[in-house]
Amino acid sequence: MATYHIAQGPATPGKRVRDSFVFTAIWLLGFSSFERLANGRWDYRVALIAGGVVCFIGGILTSFLWPRERKSFDLEFDDDEIRMVWESQVIRKVRRDKVRYVRERWGIWGTWLVVSEQSSLGKRFFRRNRVALPKRLFSQEEYEQIKVQALSWLENSER
Repeated sequence: MATYHIAQGPATPGKRVRDSFVFTAIWLLGFSSFERLANGRWDYRVALIAGGVVCFIGGILTSFLWPRERKSFDLEFDDDEIRMVWESQVIRKVRRDKVRYVRERWGIWGTWLVVSEQSSLGKRFFRRNRVALPKRLFSQEEYEQIKVQALSWLENSER
């Protein structure tokens, strides 16, 4: 059985600024839309700008003074199943004889190997029996070995 411990690093200053900017933009759009619906006119630009600046600076200060605790979990691989363990509890698992979906997904955050007990439509709604394995966390040999194992499970599973 192989176990991989996965921990997210602390958020970079760029990510904190981006998150604060996105929060500010959503707040301004929501607030100005509410103001338009309630009063029938757009709010004063100065008020929107001041509210945006306060929200942006407050978001940055909050993220630096009280940073979020980052998630960490374990991925356990053995001959019968793949498990995602968080705080000593199995939160997701895929059993060898139930695999119905194995795909490699590409996106802006990298390549992921998705192994699921549901079909491609079912995996979008039921995430408990689905494990997504990011390629960047494994060496090339380990990733290919896991991929071959998952594909062999797909071929041999009951349908």
